[in-house]
Amino acid sequence: MKALLILASLVAGTAAAAQPVMVIADAPRTERVSFADLDLTSAAGVGALQDRVRTAATRLCIEDGVQPLSVKLAGKACFNAAYADGLDQVSQAVDARRAGVAIAGAAVSVRGQ
Repeated sequence: MKALLILASLVAGTAAAAQPVMVIADAPRTERVSFADLDLTSAAGVGALQDRVRTAATRLCIEDGVQPLSVKLAGKACFNAAYADGLDQVSQAVDARRAGVAIAGAAVSVRGQ
């Protein structure tokens, strides 16, 4: 009986190993940036949110230390795209708040590449 169980597990393991391997590309990293505590009808509140978006984009895209130029350029491109997208979301949130619209979640999602 013990030998049969060992044989069954070997066959099952071999069948599983024969399955094709699917590689899933990494999803973009994201960071949620809350503005629930900010007044988006004031310049100070908007500026604080823009700073938070810049900080999030930096964390997601820029690596510290000595890097090859290609890595630095890719990080800068990632930062530029993440920051621009975040600022678009900030603009939409500001427009909504100034129009008196309540915003569910009170956050923007900064996406790195």
